Amino acid sequence: MKNIMLKNTLEEEKQILATLQTGDIILVDGNSKLSDSLVMAQKVLYSKCQSSHVELMIADGAILHATGDKGVHLAFLFDELKKCKPNWRVMRHKKIINQENFDNFSTQFTYFINQTYNKGFMGNGNESSSFCSELVAKCYEKIGFSIFEQRPSKVTPAHFDKIFDSIDNDSDWIDVTGDYKKYIDLITNKDDLRKINRFAYATLKTSLFKRSLLAPYRENSLATMYEMAKEMGSTKMLEVLEQSRDTLKNKRNLSFWNEQDYNFGLRPAPDVNILEDYSKVLQQIGEHMMEALRED
Repeated sequence: MKNIMLKNTLEEEKQILATLQTGDIILVDGNSKLSDSLVMAQKVLYSKCQSSHVELMIADGAILHATGDKGVHLAFLFDELKKCKPNWRVMRHKKIINQENFDNFSTQFTYFINQTYNKGFMGNGNESSSFCSELVAKCYEKIGFSIFEQRPSKVTPAHFDKIFDSIDNDSDWIDVTGDYKKYIDLITNKDDLRKINRFAYATLKTSLFKRSLLAPYRENSLATMYEMAKEMGSTKMLEVLEQSRDTLKNKRNLSFWNEQDYNFGLRPAPDVNILEDYSKVLQQIGEHMMEALRED
């Protein structure tokens, strides 16, 4: 997931756009009464709490977050900040950029896409749903950084506020809010650049949607080949398919929490047919791209 929005822009603009880093944590407070209530409720945990929501930077202006209406999904940072009070803040962990596999962190974070919203706030947690701060804690755990001692399902926006308020020269975190304000000012005032940025975000979001949409078709095709290989008694073909199974399960650069196409032949295949559904699939992909490109 390269920052394709950097092409064809002036050097100063490139520098501003490049300040957005995978793994940056955005702390916001929404404009709704519900957001106000969430902030007030958290003050028993941290009296200086000011955030009702937590978001995670992925790439190209795309953030990952969990909301009650859409669960875990990507959104365009520019759009999301327009829905929030202006006191938003952004912090960055100093050490993750130095990790050997830093370039793969964005794909590890998107593992959680399409989880439902976890309504069991401060509960025991589960593998299929997340609320906003729980999601960000899970993402950091996935790359080997446990931010908090408690389990992710016990983490609230207030816990992140407390970390932000304790930032100093000796902490593992730095305040990069100023860099993000420059980014927002830039794409607010330059329509063409915002459109380029939004196109990069939409391309990323649509590619992930396409991957998820095609999973049942992929499993169906592999299951068909697996049954054919068994009927033909083709040991060689079965060996190749078992290697494919191992690759799908253990060696993908990008995987999702609910992806099980590696189970082809081990369970009933999804009842889909790519030849029959081809036009419908293309239409869904196109509609998803157009929705992502739409200005809020």
